[in-house]
Amino acid sequence: MALNVEAELSYWATTQPNNRTALTIGAPPGIEMFDQPIGSDLTGRNIRFLKTDSTPYAWSRGTSDQALMVRVQDDAGLINLNFVSADTRRRLFELGGLPANAAQNLAAQTQDYVDEDDLVSLGGAEFQDYQRAGRPPPPNRPMNSPSEIYGLLGWANSRPPRWGDVSQWITTQYDSSTFNINTASAETLTAMFGLSEPQARAVIERRRIRPFYGISELGLADNNEQLYTYPNGRFHLIVSDNSGGFRYSSRLILTPQSQDRDRKSTRLNSSHLVISYAVFCLNK
Repeated sequence: MALNVEAELSYWATTQPNNRTALTIGAPPGIEMFDQPIGSDLTGRNIRFLKTDSTPYAWSRGTSDQALMVRVQDDAGLINLNFVSADTRRRLFELGGLPANAAQNLAAQTQDYVDEDDLVSLGGAEFQDYQRAGRPPPPNRPMNSPSEIYGLLGWANSRPPRWGDVSQWITTQYDSSTFNINTASAETLTAMFGLSEPQARAVIERRRIRPFYGISELGLADNNEQLYTYPNGRFHLIVSDNSGGFRYSSRLILTPQSQDRDRKSTRLNSSHLVISYAVFCLNK
């Protein structure tokens, strides 16, 4: 059944408009940023929204089947370790359970790991440090996978004890620096911008009424170098049962310009996936 969920998500992602907070199911083609509330009617169409901020939905193929829990997360609502500031990385490691000094050093090592130069950041490590420790040197390029963080020089001795929880908030998409405040979790907003928990919850409550159109609406300075309110065409899918005994996850990547939408197929891992139909219940 998880593969049926994946097929349905793939079909909708490649044929339905994608706005700042959701897939807009039933909207006319060509409307890419239709942000009206659920149930809005446009030219006789009943518009439904599949939220891409990990909102839980029930899914089943028929009334007799046990419903699965489905969550879809916009990749841009996660923290991209390749492009965030040192302060964001430090906060991320602190939320993972490290003390401030250890978190600062690990953040500096992450910067040295992905930047292109051989200059050593304060508390960081470069080629000679790894060489002395008998470790492979930093690649000096963006990470291709979140698991590459295990290659940091200080990871073995300073691994955040709660990294299993924190790892759900990160991505390493190397060709997209977009961060979407409209699909980020409270924990991600806290790590990204240093917001308090009440402030992060207030952001989530506000965007349920209307999505944010700029980071300045959060009272934060816009550096004009990064998009903060748009998705990036990549989705994480998590399917689980209510008992917690089953969990399936996958990742859907749309091609640039979403040209495959017209062909009702998508390019996944450089191959075309033909979409099959299933019934997707949008009842929370």
